[in-house]
Amino acid sequence: MYAEIEIPAKNGNPRSQAAIPKSAILKGGSLPGVLVVNEDDRSELRIVRLGSSIDDARVSVLSGLKTGERIIDNPPPGVASGWMPPTHADAR
Repeated sequence: MYAEIEIPAKNGNPRSQAAIPKSAILKGGSLPGVLVVNEDDRSELRIVRLGSSIDDARVSVLSGLKTGERIIDNPPPGVASGWMPPTHADAR
């Protein structure tokens, strides 16, 4: 699964902060990270600075991501840069 984020301008409404699913955050390291899909359709580990929880499922992102970047949601434990989820085409 992928999620697309949008980061508002600095002078934007503070209530419209960028948010990602909590399920996209990689656990296990000392700093929170997410897998970002690059132009080559490969994942890259990105360290992010998280803000407050928006609700039970989402958390705001203060830095580490840019507008329009795709992140991988629900990555399995132990994955690293380069891992990509299987696609329907892979199952054939």
